[in-house]
Amino acid sequence: MNALMGQITGHEAWTSTLQRVEVALPTALQPWTPHFMVIIVIFIFSMLWKVYTTVYNLYFHPLARFPGPREAALSQNWIYKNSLSGRIEPLLERLHDQYSMSSNTQHYNPFLFLTVMAESHAIRIAPNELHITDVSLYKKIYSQNDPWPKNGDFYAAFGTPHSLFVETDHGLHRERRKLLNPYFSRGGVLNVQDLIQGKVATLIARFQKLPPGFKVNLYNAFRCLTVDIISDYASGTCLNQVETADGDFFGSYLEPFDAFGENIWHMCYRPVIRAIVTSAPAWIAKR
Repeated sequence: MNALMGQITGHEAWTSTLQRVEVALPTALQPWTPHFMVIIVIFIFSMLWKVYTTVYNLYFHPLARFPGPREAALSQNWIYKNSLSGRIEPLLERLHDQYSMSSNTQHYNPFLFLTVMAESHAIRIAPNELHITDVSLYKKIYSQNDPWPKNGDFYAAFGTPHSLFVETDHGLHRERRKLLNPYFSRGGVLNVQDLIQGKVATLIARFQKLPPGFKVNLYNAFRCLTVDIISDYASGTCLNQVETADGDFFGSYLEPFDAFGENIWHMCYRPVIRAIVTSAPAWIAKR
């Protein structure tokens, strides 16, 4: 009898323990349940969105019929990775040769409102981008009469919103361009001949001071000359890169230009990085 009572008591104790565990677990997880549900919903939505964009870009996008690397059609990762070297053009030339041998068809491009050869003349290098080698399309694409807007994502990388170079609104760009047109007319260029010749004379004088046999980095020298001409013409203050550059003609303003050129692709194809950099306080940006 005592043995039987012991078994009953032990069973009741074990049952009571299980019940406490069952009650305790949901109570402990209760505060986390909404967070887990949000994470799960976000994950499922992300997967569905990825599937949707993949199918759309490959089969239903207006540029889906253009040849090109499959990875380039899916996202900007392909053009981003290949642009980091700063020399994507040789790769694009090889791709034009490659796809010209495998495709020779024409189709209508609703973006350009004309028929484009889908072989070597146009290849898809990003979901919304084509690289075109047909020179006959140049005036159509870069016409000043047709309001083709600039790619806002690309020009946002320069961090100078609404300046003439990056303005995407056709009307605003046209009005601002009118203000500068006189400076680039024949008469405007002739008026700055003395300024240009003076800067060239300064560069020649710098060359003449070099010892015989000295090797000159003409690439950097002409970059310094360009900076001096533009700075004097645009702001009235010459940056004197030709006179102050080192023996390799690497002026102080060339370093930030080169750094910007190396990092521009992060700004173009990585919106998160662009948002962080452009919204950083001035004291951080100066560092």
